[in-house]
Amino acid sequence: MTIRKRRDIDLVAILTKNLTSVSAWDWAAFIHGLSPIWPPLDQAPPFALVTSALVRSAALGTQRPLAIGEWEFRLIPRLYSSGRYAYSNEIYVDHVSSRSGLDHMLFGYLNNRACAAIQRRFGVTKQDLFREALRHIFAYPKRIAPIVARRQNELPSGTMVRVRLVALTFGLGILMGTFFGAGRSARRL
Repeated sequence: MTIRKRRDIDLVAILTKNLTSVSAWDWAAFIHGLSPIWPPLDQAPPFALVTSALVRSAALGTQRPLAIGEWEFRLIPRLYSSGRYAYSNEIYVDHVSSRSGLDHMLFGYLNNRACAAIQRRFGVTKQDLFREALRHIFAYPKRIAPIVARRQNELPSGTMVRVRLVALTFGLGILMGTFFGAGRSARRL
């Protein structure tokens, strides 16, 4: 129905709920990465890399397979910036990520280290990645605090403390990938 209503779109932004993985650490990982696209939303979601899965094939601009990182760091940001996307509160996926706290932090570190190294290959500057790391560590917890406050009754106590620890490991991963490359992070993932 969303596609029928908006024939001009190239991307459908998919929202995310945390229906299955509901331990305290699973909630923290969900809140850190996905709370801005947690329905119901009253306005279009912000740029959300990981859940942007419905893309018009003509928008790919190529018949060849995309290189590693091209989808995440070139195509999806380009489609979002074009404004040719839509969303619906009825279109969402379940965040399924049952891990311990240490596993969530290790995954966040390794994933962000690998992603930062890929972004460097795509020409993203060290300064931009450094700023992104600082945003994860300092700005993201502040940005999502109002979301947490509105929906506190759905969350385990101490969620924001765990969110800050997840954010710290994400930021550290970005810093390591920026300045020292991926190392073995991609293999360990």
